[in-house]
Amino acid sequence: MEQAKLIILIVVTLIFFGCSKSISVSALNGNAKDLYSEAEKLNEEGKKAESAKIILMLEDLHPKDEDLSNLKEKVFDNVSDVQKSSLERNELLGFNKGYRSYDEESGIFEKIIWYIPDRFFDFIDIFSAELNVGPQLGASVWATRAVQVKAYAGGTLGGGYYQKKQIGYKAETSFEYGLGPVGISTVGGARIGTGGFDSTLSNEFLAQPSDKIHQEYRDYWGVGAKAGIFYIGAEFEIHPIEIADFFAGIFMFDLLNDDLATTNRLKYSSRQSDLIEQYQDMLRELDDEETEEYNKKFKSLF
Repeated sequence: MEQAKLIILIVVTLIFFGCSKSISVSALNGNAKDLYSEAEKLNEEGKKAESAKIILMLEDLHPKDEDLSNLKEKVFDNVSDVQKSSLERNELLGFNKGYRSYDEESGIFEKIIWYIPDRFFDFIDIFSAELNVGPQLGASVWATRAVQVKAYAGGTLGGGYYQKKQIGYKAETSFEYGLGPVGISTVGGARIGTGGFDSTLSNEFLAQPSDKIHQEYRDYWGVGAKAGIFYIGAEFEIHPIEIADFFAGIFMFDLLNDDLATTNRLKYSSRQSDLIEQYQDMLRELDDEETEEYNKKFKSLF
């Protein structure tokens, strides 16, 4: 009886979570225009990497916009191929890849100085672990998200070590049920800590590396398990691609664009950071109906 009550509570929470927000497409377009202006300003200030990253984000909403294409051409004309590669998404690597700017001035001296710290961080990024509390029931096990068994629902708050130098906490609501790559997976979550801020709001029925959740929040290639009963749960995962990055790093090759010796965090003003966070939040919460409404109302950014 208690288990039935718990499941009902979790399902009601998920329904409320999924329906609690509605996006104003006009507000989203206004935010995107403000970001475009900031990208222009960053380019004029010589902050090519920061400007390029915003342009790539805006292309998610307007992939064929003429104004964006012109600005992108202007910015990328003076950006090296290595810098372009560091900023662009890699659908196969997904969340494993660090989105940081390449330090054009770095050389062998920086690699020697940062060699031990970078190998340490590469090593600990192989593992992630979390303890959490909150109403939950079920378990999941996976050897990549293509080979998995999942039957879990919960609304939790947890803390631990996650990928990308992230020591912090996570709030997440999820309902996942399936076998192999096929099944129901509804996840809404956010992490914050030493590595910054990650979040997602996703619904998937066929797990693929290119899925939004695997680009911004979860490692498609991970091997791990999670379990929760009543109000206590845990999750542990090993990241095979991070293992490859660790061994590549021994030979000073940065597979995942996350070494401190050769990359830098993108630096934005508080206004720019707020705009980016708002844009990402609205884009994640955009449902199919709102996406269709946006595309009808705003065929171009301006």
